[in-house]
Amino acid sequence: MINFLIEEVVKIGLLTGLHFVLNLPCFKIFIPICLGTISFKAFPLFLIALNFSFLKSLLVILICSVFDWFISGYPIFCLLFDYVIPYLAILIIKIFKKSIFRKKNIGFIFLGYTIFLIFIIRLLSHAISGYLFYEVPFFDSLIYNFQACSVNDFVNFILLIVYFKNKK
Repeated sequence: MINFLIEEVVKIGLLTGLHFVLNLPCFKIFIPICLGTISFKAFPLFLIALNFSFLKSLLVILICSVFDWFISGYPIFCLLFDYVIPYLAILIIKIFKKSIFRKKNIGFIFLGYTIFLIFIIRLLSHAISGYLFYEVPFFDSLIYNFQACSVNDFVNFILLIVYFKNKK
């Protein structure tokens, strides 16, 4: 059983609400020629993963991924590869959390490696989805998803650097 303190419920509720607000079209930067969008919606999920236990973060991020899929209107087969796996990849940051917080300049290197690993998992997951469900050749799907995944993860990396600099 997972027990939440009232303070945790309030913080998680605020961060989850921020996630859904940042997912609104008015807060996205649309890239022309069908290259997707730049979104800040994952940043609150990173904060949830960094500040709460693994099980609590897992539960909240899983719920956010299902709700985002439901709101998106995509078919059910997109749920696993386009929402659940990419969102749960954020939990990888918990593995390097102690290294990121303890070291001063080396922490940013660990943060960069962590974001890169998350980027690779997200990219492969979206590319597999395009290959399996939309019958796009894998390499083409990889190239198509590279632009949006790389820009979004770079934005999250910059936001996390600002977060860590202010936290120390």
